[in-house]
Amino acid sequence: MLAVTRKLNDKIHINDDIVIHILDIKSKNVRIGIEAPSNYLIFRGELYEKILESNKEMIAADFTSEDIKAFLGSKGRLKKKEEKP
Repeated sequence: MLAVTRKLNDKIHINDDIVIHILDIKSKNVRIGIEAPSNYLIFRGELYEKILESNKEMIAADFTSEDIKAFLGSKGRLKKKEEKP
């Protein structure tokens, strides 16, 4: 981990495509902005932990193929668009 001290309006560059902006500093809170390509997923730490936990629960669940088909609907197949005459 790299720990840095930044001042208001300073930036941190990560490679050529990510920029962290220090937008505001109030008391113990720092407001940051993140510039990154849209293909990067960016989550707050507590939300990311919940996603990981949810994924672990889904993997551990004992789903049958019937459960999955019921979830997907239509016997697990996508409905084809009907052709117009």
